[in-house]
Amino acid sequence: MAVISQGEFICGGKRPTIIESDDPWSKTLHQVEEAMLGSSIASYRKADSPRYVKSIFHGMYKKSVFNHVGELDERLGRTEDNEIHDRLLKAGYQIKYDPRIVSYQYMRPNFKKMVKQKYSNGYWIGMTSHVRPSCLSLYHFVPFVFTLAVIFSILMLPVTGWFLGLLALVYFGAMAAVTGLTIRKEGFLPHYLAMPFLLLVVHLAYGFGTIVGLFNGLRWRQEYLLKRKKQKKQRNPSSPYERKISMYSKQIVKNCANASFIRKMFEKGLELAKQYGSENVYDFSIGNPFAEPPVDLRERMKELVTNQVFTVICQMSVSQMYARRWPLIIANALKSQSLLAILS
Repeated sequence: MAVISQGEFICGGKRPTIIESDDPWSKTLHQVEEAMLGSSIASYRKADSPRYVKSIFHGMYKKSVFNHVGELDERLGRTEDNEIHDRLLKAGYQIKYDPRIVSYQYMRPNFKKMVKQKYSNGYWIGMTSHVRPSCLSLYHFVPFVFTLAVIFSILMLPVTGWFLGLLALVYFGAMAAVTGLTIRKEGFLPHYLAMPFLLLVVHLAYGFGTIVGLFNGLRWRQEYLLKRKKQKKQRNPSSPYERKISMYSKQIVKNCANASFIRKMFEKGLELAKQYGSENVYDFSIGNPFAEPPVDLRERMKELVTNQVFTVICQMSVSQMYARRWPLIIANALKSQSLLAILS
């Protein structure tokens, strides 16, 4: 909340993962998830200094940004956050990363579920590339390229084994370095020696998922664009008021535009107050806020009364004063010479 209150529209912070059990195997899977070449290469997951980033994990958003750019695209199974952040950046918003904000995430409890998750992540990278390619980065396609290299090297085995040998040397060299850094930081566990092979399965699962997503996306793209076109027609509001509160029932929007409905809400509040006691009923109907104006507003209005600066109020039309409720109160209070009494 502190970052949002400082004027930011979108913010988020670190995303450490946690495990449900403390056995050696779970610790090993945790290190695979946290490894730089696992899932934690993005700067918005671990950075120690505030910065503006392209995406964020478990972000906090002001409601106004969704009124401006629209809501999450729920048809994108695992990339809806990337897509909404891409739209926000294109609309001129900035995404603030602050390390003081921490969002913990439980990781998958076993290797089978972890592999399934990585496959699904890769699958939606492939699917999304057909409809929202701008929300993806080159990092998302590294496992895909690696998987293609593995397939190519295997296909070339009848001719030469140099491609597969060189690829294995480079890959397992990098994974051995990652494992060494993990042991140096966390201490030695025999299970950590399996990390290069676990990372290999994770990367291949992600890469094969992307390949399948790319193929399935060819057909899905037409369906996606057709539904998107229909949804645009359906949610074309008739007024800015409806557009801002489109999350509410259309019937409620229609009723709130009717003065008689607002009056009924007010009368219902009076009825409930008689039935349950006014101290037990809080009337938040339009035009009847159950809250005192801020102290700063009172002080500023006192200054206006003392200095007798009311030119702006006198120049307002009746409709303008009604649209600005406090100027109307000031104008009425001036007639009875009671404004200072009201503010005191």
